[in-house]
Amino acid sequence: KTRFGKLVDKLEAKAMKKRLSREQKRINELNTLIKKIYEDNVNGKLSDKRFEMLLEDYEAEQRELELSAEKKKKALKG
Repeated sequence: KTRFGKLVDKLEAKAMKKRLSREQKRINELNTLIKKIYEDNVNGKLSDKRFEMLLEDYEAEQRELELSAEKKKKALKG
């Protein structure tokens, strides 16, 4: 590879690491949100219907982020 090609690879890896870090942070935020809505539901602050809707949305987003993060981890290793 040329010097330029190596530089591009290095910059792409750095950008991917940054995106991975953001995804991991959001996964942790979603875990916190899920715990919160569960507690709010148990304490009667959130209806069952609203809880189920929010939980479904949060879990779907979390699954997407986990898949994306896993792909980034593999790409960075290989």
